[in-house]
Amino acid sequence: MLTDKQQQILDFIQQFRQTYGQFPSLRQIGTQFSVTVRAVQQHIDALKRKGALTEHQPKTATYQLPNEFQYRIPLLGSIAAGAPLEAIERTDSYVELGPEYFGPNRHLFALEVHGDSMSGDGIREGDTAIIRRHGNIPDTETIVAVRVDADEFTLKRLALVDQMIELRPSNPTYKSWQVAVDRVEIVGQMIGLVRRL
Repeated sequence: MLTDKQQQILDFIQQFRQTYGQFPSLRQIGTQFSVTVRAVQQHIDALKRKGALTEHQPKTATYQLPNEFQYRIPLLGSIAAGAPLEAIERTDSYVELGPEYFGPNRHLFALEVHGDSMSGDGIREGDTAIIRRHGNIPDTETIVAVRVDADEFTLKRLALVDQMIELRPSNPTYKSWQVAVDRVEIVGQMIGLVRRL
């Protein structure tokens, strides 16, 4: 049986998880309920003992909801939403999300966004773009991660214009630019976005 405060904390965790795709930190929970981080940890420990929360495996957070399977989507580096940016491999980092967000597809990876050229699509500096691997030029104008000249990544809307690939920003302060097809590799299509608080 949970105390009123434990139930309130559990409800907050579940609502936060559903809204933001991640668990609130102990500090965020403490701020919500005007209690110390130590007090929050005591409530979390009690919720674990009562089976309302479980240990996170692997331990990259202090808790998770019971029976919730987490997908570890590899964070492979950075991508420019601006001028092309050299990708930085960072395969020891992951974005962990439940399957309800992007389904069980195993062909996903994540890239951290730098720049504001895609702000018209709600993509901001510091967001994490979730990419599904896809090597073909899409039939419709979609947001894709592309590699230009083998070593630079950018995130843009893509269209085929006069046998050239046109990379289109959604921020009107940036201009579209055209690149020869043989200079561009379609890395994947953006299917979602994670924003950290």
